[in-house]
Amino acid sequence: MCGIAGIYRFGAMPASARERADDRECVVAMLRTMEYRGPDDAGLEQPGRVTFGARRLSILDIEGGHQPLSDASGRVWAVQNGELYDFPRLREELARRHPLRTRADTELLPHLYLERGAAAVEGLRGMFALAIHDSVDGTLLLARDPLGVKPLYWARAGDRLVFASELKAMLADPALSRELDPEGLRRFLALGFIPGERTPFVAIRKLRPGCRMVVTPDDVRVERYWAWPDFQPDPTLVGATLDSLADQVGERLAASTRAMLLSDRPVGVLLSGGVDSSLLVALLPEALRREMRTFSIGFEAGGLHDERPHARRVAQAMGTRHLESSVTLEFEHELPRVIALLDEPCADPAAVPAYLVARAASEHVTVVLSGTGGDELFGGYRRHRLPELLAKMAWLPPGLARAGARWIGERDRHRRSVQGERWVMAGKLLEARGRDSFVGAYLSTLEPATASRWRAATALAVDPTGAVDSLVAEMTLELGTAPAAHPAIATAVDHLWYLPDDLLLKEDRMTMGASVEGRVPYLDDALVRFAATLPASARVGGGTGKRVLRRLAERLLPADIATRPKHGFSVPIEDWLRGPLRMLAGDTFAGAGSGLFQMDVLRRWHEEHCRHVDRSGALWAALSFELWWREIGSADAARLAEHGRPLRPAAAALPAAAASGGRS
Repeated sequence: MCGIAGIYRFGAMPASARERADDRECVVAMLRTMEYRGPDDAGLEQPGRVTFGARRLSILDIEGGHQPLSDASGRVWAVQNGELYDFPRLREELARRHPLRTRADTELLPHLYLERGAAAVEGLRGMFALAIHDSVDGTLLLARDPLGVKPLYWARAGDRLVFASELKAMLADPALSRELDPEGLRRFLALGFIPGERTPFVAIRKLRPGCRMVVTPDDVRVERYWAWPDFQPDPTLVGATLDSLADQVGERLAASTRAMLLSDRPVGVLLSGGVDSSLLVALLPEALRREMRTFSIGFEAGGLHDERPHARRVAQAMGTRHLESSVTLEFEHELPRVIALLDEPCADPAAVPAYLVARAASEHVTVVLSGTGGDELFGGYRRHRLPELLAKMAWLPPGLARAGARWIGERDRHRRSVQGERWVMAGKLLEARGRDSFVGAYLSTLEPATASRWRAATALAVDPTGAVDSLVAEMTLELGTAPAAHPAIATAVDHLWYLPDDLLLKEDRMTMGASVEGRVPYLDDALVRFAATLPASARVGGGTGKRVLRRLAERLLPADIATRPKHGFSVPIEDWLRGPLRMLAGDTFAGAGSGLFQMDVLRRWHEEHCRHVDRSGALWAALSFELWWREIGSADAARLAEHGRPLRPAAAALPAAAASGGRS
């Protein structure tokens, strides 16, 4: 619901008037880069050692929820990006002991901190990135929700700690170095996004999901306050029937969906026509369904890529107020804006339709629910069948598998048809068989191009081969010990990295870019923990995934929707790079670029691709990175602020008093 930014001052002495003025000016500049995250209101305060700033998208207590907020005494201050879904219960409890002045969930944070200290964030049910400052003892607490639905970046620069909701806001601070991080770049090449705490820059880090940072005048401590599940089956569930497991999943998902309807603004559902989002609608009370707006998007002449007919079928069966929109072939002017909104280098082409459907929804609602997370929790992707598929391919020597993958890679692959998708999947499966470990095999299904292909095109020493080893080390550190069973490894990879650093990054940036709040009922803590204990057979079996969700869907949805194969939000990048994006890609690869790539190699690949030798994965990743570098990575403050403008004029600028002085 917001964009937050702030600066903390270390040291034994209070900041000088000049330093406080500099911090104020810097935070104002940071907020300008993400005005779209909060076009309804803006605030800036300077209590104690901190300069707090917030842009607000008003969801709860529209008139009274101005941020930053403090307790009644003005001792403890807080800013928050997100929502606390157990707000009504928490507020009722705290109101017995504290004089609450608003109906905003952010106001609860100072009072929770007064009672619990850093433990205030433990047990919160919601999505959030928050900052709390005790102006008496000088402590700053930063925290991010358990699954990483909301982002939080930080950097230490001399005697300052800088933090913000977005990377581009951090770049508004001229003191932060823009030296590229080789490890971050290596991970981008390996996966098409940057997992873990890394970013493209050495100086800037992400706070990990489920972690908090405790900052004092002379110390910084990062610690995990929420433990990941161990992703092992619960022995008591191994013998349970699929029907009984579906009952338990349905109860938890229905409770999560109802909790996430909390809003003083209109709420809708992003409806793809798949099982995940369709179940969200089906689990709503009938009276509410008939008032609910649902939104879908498709591609003009998209064939297999266009799922609007399936979404329409669900909407008609559920009786929702349904709206459709389409991605035209003249969208090349949209891509640079989408890349800028993504904020980090991310080669997920589904960001384009995700932004366009959020923009369409913003005309009607302020909050949208989506089915993000259903596949990761319940085994919905083809890659979740990788353990059984690799076992069947054990007879094939890895070297021969790699040769087969290279041969398929030279064909004209595309996803316009079922047969085309099968070729793509066959290539990925052979590439996975050629890897040395299951982690490497599983991660290879995400890579935009192989390491050997990247080595021919990179100008910097950022060979992605070592990314797997560094991620395995991080998995062991975060979980205590890396899972041994292959299904558990797959689930852990999805939860630790793919969800927060790709899917949820896209979810947050594309909805917030349209000034809409996206909520994800599948990622409620109780449902995540229960799903982590399910036996593997409840996820994958019989050549299909999401078995327990499909059993639930068979009861609630039309039969053709409940049983249709998993398709995913696929995007025709092969055709785009030869058609509507051909000129944009050509112009981009003709420039000097970021220095990461040898542009002559990219130009040659693009020419080959236009002659129907598929290079789409590598080209899309390279184009995404180079557009990001142009729009964000190398952009000056004015350009960053331009990217922060909302679709419609903001209702509020920073208050004059705050912008010029604030609280001391």
